[in-house]
Amino acid sequence: MREATTWIVTAALSAAAWLAWCGWDDEYQVDARTGETSGPFEAWQIVGSGVTLVVVVVLATLAFRNAGQVALAATAGYAIAWATTEMPDDESGLSGVGLVMIVIGVGAASFALAFGTRAVRARLDRRHGPS
Repeated sequence: MREATTWIVTAALSAAAWLAWCGWDDEYQVDARTGETSGPFEAWQIVGSGVTLVVVVVLATLAFRNAGQVALAATAGYAIAWATTEMPDDESGLSGVGLVMIVIGVGAASFALAFGTRAVRARLDRRHGPS
């Protein structure tokens, strides 16, 4: 039961990290001076989503203590949320490349963060006793 809870809670919160910050935005911005188009996301949205995902992975690792499952669930939840908002409207065919980049980037970061959190927690437990 604990494994299922780890997967469900972590994946849902990771998906929320994408959806809350970026999942609703599909408007591109046009620079009035240069005419260049950017977007649809602003830098603050990406930073907010990333920081939220960091908090989710750290807290889930501390709560559930299974770094591997947390990292996999975070990657899956974030990637699925990204895919459901970005892939349906893609006419370029590049969303598949984007999904691979999301999985690799979020996966690597989630694994590093989860296992780093677990290592710090283990070191503190040895030093001060388990909490």
